[in-house]
Amino acid sequence: MADRIRTRELLSCYHCGADGYDLYEQLEDWMFGVPGNWAIRTCPDCGLAWLKNQPVVEDTPLLYENYFTHEAVEPDGAFKRVVKVGVSARLYGYNPKQRYSRLAAFLASCIGPLREVAAHSVMWQKAQDGGKILDLGCGSGANLYHLQEMGWQVSGTEPDPEAVAAAKKLLKTDDIFQGFLEETAFKENSFDALISSHVLEHLFDPLATLKECHRVMKPGAQLTFATPNIESLGSQKFKEYWRGLEIPRHFFLFTEKSLREMAAKAGFNNIRILTPSCAAYSVWQGSYLLKTKKSLPGGIPLNTSVLMRIRAILFWGWEFFKICLGSPCGEELILIAEK
Repeated sequence: MADRIRTRELLSCYHCGADGYDLYEQLEDWMFGVPGNWAIRTCPDCGLAWLKNQPVVEDTPLLYENYFTHEAVEPDGAFKRVVKVGVSARLYGYNPKQRYSRLAAFLASCIGPLREVAAHSVMWQKAQDGGKILDLGCGSGANLYHLQEMGWQVSGTEPDPEAVAAAKKLLKTDDIFQGFLEETAFKENSFDALISSHVLEHLFDPLATLKECHRVMKPGAQLTFATPNIESLGSQKFKEYWRGLEIPRHFFLFTEKSLREMAAKAGFNNIRILTPSCAAYSVWQGSYLLKTKKSLPGGIPLNTSVLMRIRAILFWGWEFFKICLGSPCGEELILIAEK
């Protein structure tokens, strides 16, 4: 495969044009086995980081030969349902059909990290019963399934044909389109909300995608994008072993500054950037395994020890505490903006 993947060097910052410098070199793909040595470069001005030797567009599918986006959607247990349904209903005005304990939801809503998990489950979108929401890179439809249950009219885009088929079956809709947003030719002002979870970092031209998002959104609609935070506590601790790098599929890794400026450049208003801690638990475990084992098959930490899970919970708590003190060090950046 190494001989088949053609690359081009990107030396200057995609966002602001400044000359970058090498941050990490001689990196390998310890998750999905794409061969080769890769490097991360960063910008001294806006902080954006990027894959220095980027594959040419035509060879991008080779990065995903062992990658999958169509996992089966498992039903939520009672506690998870309380958080995702009950707490999000309290925070964002939903009137869900699912049954849950209101007392448990109230108690859970008093716990900061659980509020973050609940907010993430609805992508910080306030209730709009019957509103039209579009998910970019919807995979097998897990996020849309929850939002559909919470009252949204759902649509999605996804390049993986198997994931598209799985999402259509799960959601019982044909409004899942194979391909990228720019290929779907949605009409202007089509959607009341637009979301995307961990897609922006995979794109060759994220600014063009943000501009297209702006075009298809209705005036006043809210966009919510989640993407790894290169300035997170995990990134600072694990450096080249940080799970969020995901060499070589993550082409761009944003800072709060670079993401805010790019959203403004795409035409968005009322821009907010959040850095929640709810990914800290899994990111710590994945990063620890990458550092100690140089192996994380499938990108997911499985069958970890009790001690390792306790350490991950402590890391999550420490990250949440630092965020409460004003540090933008969460593992994700959450872009929230309006048209």
